[in-house]
Amino acid sequence: MSTEGKAEVAEKLEKPEVSDQKQKNEGKQEPEAKAAPAGPSMMDTVKKQLAENVFLQHILIVPVVILLTYFIGGIITWTVFLAVTITLSIRSIKQQKQSVYDKFLESLDDDNIDDVQEVAWLNQIVTKYWISCVPALVKPHIDGVSKTLSDSKPSFMHKLEIGKWSFGKKGPRFSQIRTSKEPDTSKYVLDGELTFCPDFSLELRIEPVKFAVVKILLTNVVFKGRLRIRFNLNEEVPNASIVSVCFVGDPLIEFSIKPMGSVDMLSLPKLYDWLNDTIMGAIKPLMVWPQKLQFTLGQGEVISEHTIEEPITEIAIIDRDELSEPPGYLILEKALNSTLPANINLGNPHPARELYLTYRRDPKGVPISALAVVCPSQGDEIPAGFTMIEKTPNGLSANLNAGTKGPETFLCYSKQEGPPITGLGLMNISVPVVYDNSYTRLDISPSGKISNLNSGSKGNPSFICYRGGCKSFSGYPLEMKDPNRGLLRIGLIEGSDLVAADVCGTSDPYCVFTIGDPTAKKLPKQKSSVIPYTLNPVWNESFVSEANTTDILTINVYDKDAVGSDDFLGRIQLPLDTLMCGKTVEQWIPLQLINKGFLHVTITALNFGLPPEDEVKALVPLECQESGGVLSMLGAKKRLGLSSTNIVRREARPIKLVKQEIIARPIGTEYVSKSGHVEKLPTKNVLVGISQGWQRRWFVLKEHKLLYYRSSKDSADHTLGSVGLKKATITTEENVNEYIFRVVTKAKTLECKVQTEEEFSEWYSAIATNIAMSDKIKGRFEVSEAAEDNVLSDDDLDTAAE
Repeated sequence: MSTEGKAEVAEKLEKPEVSDQKQKNEGKQEPEAKAAPAGPSMMDTVKKQLAENVFLQHILIVPVVILLTYFIGGIITWTVFLAVTITLSIRSIKQQKQSVYDKFLESLDDDNIDDVQEVAWLNQIVTKYWISCVPALVKPHIDGVSKTLSDSKPSFMHKLEIGKWSFGKKGPRFSQIRTSKEPDTSKYVLDGELTFCPDFSLELRIEPVKFAVVKILLTNVVFKGRLRIRFNLNEEVPNASIVSVCFVGDPLIEFSIKPMGSVDMLSLPKLYDWLNDTIMGAIKPLMVWPQKLQFTLGQGEVISEHTIEEPITEIAIIDRDELSEPPGYLILEKALNSTLPANINLGNPHPARELYLTYRRDPKGVPISALAVVCPSQGDEIPAGFTMIEKTPNGLSANLNAGTKGPETFLCYSKQEGPPITGLGLMNISVPVVYDNSYTRLDISPSGKISNLNSGSKGNPSFICYRGGCKSFSGYPLEMKDPNRGLLRIGLIEGSDLVAADVCGTSDPYCVFTIGDPTAKKLPKQKSSVIPYTLNPVWNESFVSEANTTDILTINVYDKDAVGSDDFLGRIQLPLDTLMCGKTVEQWIPLQLINKGFLHVTITALNFGLPPEDEVKALVPLECQESGGVLSMLGAKKRLGLSSTNIVRREARPIKLVKQEIIARPIGTEYVSKSGHVEKLPTKNVLVGISQGWQRRWFVLKEHKLLYYRSSKDSADHTLGSVGLKKATITTEENVNEYIFRVVTKAKTLECKVQTEEEFSEWYSAIATNIAMSDKIKGRFEVSEAAEDNVLSDDDLDTAAE
């Protein structure tokens, strides 16, 4: 008997038992609590096994065939047996094929991989355009890796960056690609198995100390893994405005590094392992989902969807193990104004979960107008009208400290009336961050505490930021209860040009905040973190405290010493009686009782102060007086080599601010001629990787040329060198506390320094103007495309100038 026949018989045998059971139950009164259903009987189990197990069926059929052979005959019996077996087998195969086909049709409606394609065509396209197109597309991302290396370098190292690099001629090879069904019809996704062994070479430049350069070569790079390519489709040629590339899961990345030149620093203990881990740590976070590389197929720039000014209607927290954001949602891949991943728990050791913020803009949805970060164990309560996000879309915990030792922390949102929130971001302040004024940092919890998402854990200090909304540091408007007393927020952003208190020429600065009468003996104190080995510390920290309008905010700056008392680096005292409620005052303030140094701070009266006006008034620092022990103060000043007289510096400006103003000035429209003494570094070093220091030279700027002589008495024919300004660039590092600028041309790089703000302003503006004017000049002959990247000869420039 076939499998289907036996199943029908078993079904018929079961029906009477079921009906008999129903008749028995109808005569009985149903109890209040239903009894648990009885399990299958032994007979039911045997029937089920017999119907499903083909092997048992064959065992039972063998005795039947033997008996029929004995009574009827072998020829007839076996002929009929084979015919029935073949018929049933064909029927079974047809049923299985139909079942597979039905499941395939059902899978078309699911978001899964449904099409496997040959990849010869794709490999041909990649090979064809690899040399001509890909290097230009990848260059910005190489610069991003260089910035990541610079951000992750140890504090004692002066510089770590990428130098020269070559992409090679060998393109990647795809062994298989799949297309997945994307709910958004404007996107097309390819998943491919990638093997990439390029003839790629990259030079790493390491400066353990200033002017000592060591070069390391990175070669033999290998990439293997599952690569996801996503196209944003449009109606313009080539029909894909943005292409994003990422690995799904950790790829295999291998490479080798070796020293260049005579200096071999890789032989130092643990340096090779550290450098290898640093490079791997810089590459992987840039390429593994949810991180991705983006570029355009055509003209224009990559425009992030996060910059769209449309209301956000839904917010979700997702886990990296979910491998995909919800349909229609955008995921925050990068921290705000940083190359770090936007992993909320970044910096926490395993088993911390990798969590990311996602959000959706639904034109038909109700906009989100307010946010709050709630930590129930610290006394926070969910504000009225807010909804707390407790689960991810797949049912995992949305605790922002999941897997860490930190307290449970959750994100809440509200859709009450108010300005809509149009953007989200995550600010990781473990590295210096450039503030984007369009975002507001959500750093105050409902109970008035700092809402650091990694508070109580080892993770990097991180804060949620939002664009639009009420622009409150708490995420929602705070009610003013007393105009003379409330919460004061102090934002310590950075310092500049501090005194070098250590013998190595740097300091380890930190700040101490007190609010109240400066003459009081005991006031509550708050301390910032210590930033080691720097004269330009970047904190990006905030502090919240109760304050009155009659109080004085005192900020003392110290240098942290391992032995003995900490060195005094300056003081600032600010009155709070001119603050307006909800308005932030941001300004650079010179340190007093010291001869140099500035602090960049923001002060906000959150729910007290004067009625808000359109114009925010700057705070006027008080003249500081020495306190806290005259002998200790004199001792600190003696160690720093300063006099004991008070120093008040009201009109001074930090060099960083001066450089920003000069760079922002408009460029002139005519050639500028200028001459004067400028210090420069030698363009050629006698010792490999070692600079010989600054040399005073006489510089002459004349139209498209910058010439330099040993002194002003040298004749025009006895130059030490010159550079053409055609296609040159001029730059300056804002965080360097000296007036240094760099002129980069195809032939050489000139690093120059002047002493005063006036000199820097004149030279920088003049050279920038002449560079712009030189770029407008065309040579006598048309330049071919192959020669466009080369600097034009002096003869061509002279002819064009005439």
